[in-house]
Amino acid sequence: MMDDLTVLGVEGIFADADVEIAGFTTFGSTIGAPAPIIGVEPGALWLKGGIEALKYSVFGSSVTIIGGVRFPAFGIWDIAGNVGIGTTGPEVKLEISDLVPDNDFAAMYISNTDDPATSETGQAVSIVGRLLKSGSGTLEDAGRITFGKDDDFTTSTRRKGHIRFLVANQNPVEEKMRITSSGNVGIATTTPQGLLHVGSGATPGLLVTPGGNVGIGTISPAAKLEVNGNIIASLPVQPDHVVTKEYADGLRPCTADMVEVGAWCVDKYEASVWDAPTGGTQYGSGGDDYLCQDNGQDCAPGLNPIYARSELGVTPSRFLTWFQANMACANVGKELLPNHIWQIAATGTSDPGGGFAAPNCNTLNGGGPTTTGAGTGCVSSFGAEDMIGSLWEMVADWTVGAGSVTASGGGITWDGAGSSEFGDDGMYNVGGEGYTNFDAINQWWAGQVVMVSRGGSWQTAGDYGGVFAYDTWYSPSSTREDYGFRCGRRR
Repeated sequence: MMDDLTVLGVEGIFADADVEIAGFTTFGSTIGAPAPIIGVEPGALWLKGGIEALKYSVFGSSVTIIGGVRFPAFGIWDIAGNVGIGTTGPEVKLEISDLVPDNDFAAMYISNTDDPATSETGQAVSIVGRLLKSGSGTLEDAGRITFGKDDDFTTSTRRKGHIRFLVANQNPVEEKMRITSSGNVGIATTTPQGLLHVGSGATPGLLVTPGGNVGIGTISPAAKLEVNGNIIASLPVQPDHVVTKEYADGLRPCTADMVEVGAWCVDKYEASVWDAPTGGTQYGSGGDDYLCQDNGQDCAPGLNPIYARSELGVTPSRFLTWFQANMACANVGKELLPNHIWQIAATGTSDPGGGFAAPNCNTLNGGGPTTTGAGTGCVSSFGAEDMIGSLWEMVADWTVGAGSVTASGGGITWDGAGSSEFGDDGMYNVGGEGYTNFDAINQWWAGQVVMVSRGGSWQTAGDYGGVFAYDTWYSPSSTREDYGFRCGRRR
């Protein structure tokens, strides 16, 4: 029922008050003329073409349709305010359905109903893809893109939103990726801490910072690539190794706690031994408190591992055997220095003679070893500290004591007494017996294999400590309070 009815293309036809159509009526044609543009049949009104609203209005300012509007030729249906394309029963404001080549039924719709990621009605708008479940005849969500908000859109002057990507994997759809309002992308996390954050939990599998640093296993990479964990590589990679550049000679650069010595990197400080590669508890600074055995057989990772570190500001570790020292170096990708490399690394160290303490080379004959970093006056030409005094340093080499010199008087100086060029540095037990901790009655054994130690210690008498000081008193199984070690690696 309407006051006036204007039919486009038919001017001058107006109803006096009401228009009531009871039978078949057409507008815009006569018998024999082109097909009509409007047709009315009992219970139906159909249109050919479109409806264009100009300055005229129906019911004041709008067109009200009671029931649904359908365009069957185009597959468009309006049911109770929901628009369906390719479906006669749209369940949401817009639903699009179509047949795909494999004869499965597919659908897409836009919804602002409960979002499965938040279960908050009205907090998100989703574009949802649905597929027919085989054998069931029902459509199930395959995935959705959800647009959500991070703040109150009605009051905030700077609105913040996010986009979530949800996928079904034999379960209801679950969030797999998110883009936050700050532009961070998270995969398997809802709270990405960088431009790209891959992995759940507090420690990401991969993280890229706004500055371009990449972290694997760390949330705050401090370099272009920082890895917290083991790396399998074709060449050895050291803990805390910082690659700064590729050398023209192909040699790997040394870390900050080491010094370059020809084709080697040598620890800057005498070794301290710990229960972890970083942090943890130190062993051997005041006694033999190592958890692994003296023979080193259970000192490897997975058992009772020990780790040698070149740390600043600690008492270097002692009271350990050569076997334990050897494993402590190996567990950090290093090794005990060969005798000839130790000799090179010690080159240029200032030898003050006997009776001095830190910051000079510590040959005071009392007081204990030098705290690492305190020997600023006992530095080699390469930058290694305390290679004279502090602790005798076990090197990789072994030799034998042949029994030609007794244990009680095995010390001589280089080239005889008064050799100024070699600083009266001592040679101990060369060709003598070997001392072992494991025979309390007969600790000195002729023919006992012995380890080589270098440099002297805080207990070295007189001028015997120095860059040429060489000791073969003790077997590799011995532990001493003034014997330590230093690690290195090939570059």
